[in-house]
Amino acid sequence: MIKAIIFDLDGTLVNSLKDITKGVNYALDLTDGDQLSTFEVSKMIGNGAPALIREAIRKAGLEHCRTDKDCIDKYLLYYAEHAVDYAKPYPGVVDLLSSLDMKKAVVTNKIESMARKVLVALDLLKYFDIIVGSDTTCAQKPSSVPYRRAMKNMGVVPEETIVVGDSEIDIRPAKLIPGLRCVACIWGYGKPGFQWNADYTIDDISKLIPIVKEKV
Repeated sequence: MIKAIIFDLDGTLVNSLKDITKGVNYALDLTDGDQLSTFEVSKMIGNGAPALIREAIRKAGLEHCRTDKDCIDKYLLYYAEHAVDYAKPYPGVVDLLSSLDMKKAVVTNKIESMARKVLVALDLLKYFDIIVGSDTTCAQKPSSVPYRRAMKNMGVVPEETIVVGDSEIDIRPAKLIPGLRCVACIWGYGKPGFQWNADYTIDDISKLIPIVKEKV
C-alpha cells in the first residue's frame, strides 16, 4: 500500500523553465543574439544551479572569459528575485495534491530555501510534509540519500513510497533503493529515453492517481 509520494519540483510539479533560462542568460551576460534558448537550458537542468551554470558557460563557449563562481553567484542573486516571474504549476497539479490524502515530500536539487520560496509563492508548500533540497543532506540527487531522508521524516519504508520525477536524476536514485518504485513524467525536462528504467510512465499528472492507489 502506497502511503507516501516523493515529488521532484522543476519539470514535475512546476514549469519554471522561462525563469531559469532568463537567469542563465543574465548570469552569462549574453546579448539577445547569443542567448541560450529555453530548449537548450531545459537539457541542462537537474543537477543544481552550479552544474547548470557551468554547463551553460561551456554551451555558450565562454570558458575563457567567464568564471564559474562569478556566474553562479550572479545567477543565484538574480533567480532569488525572479524565481516565480513566470513559473506556475503544471495543469492538474493543484487538484492532484489536494485530492491525495497521504504523506508528500519534495526532493529537489534546488537549495532548500529557494525551493520553499517557490512553493510558498505558488501556494503549494501547504501540501508537503518535508522539503529536501540540495543542501538539506550531505548529498543531492542522483544520490539516494535525499530520498532516504524524506522517507525517514515521513515515517515510511520504500515499499510504501513512490517517487515521481521528470529526469534520469530522479529515477536513478530511486532504483538504488530496493522496494522503492518510481514514475517518469514525460512533460518535463528529461532527455529522451530517461523513462525506460522507471516502473511507470505518465503523460498527465492525473494518471498518477490509479498508480498510487494501486489500481493499475
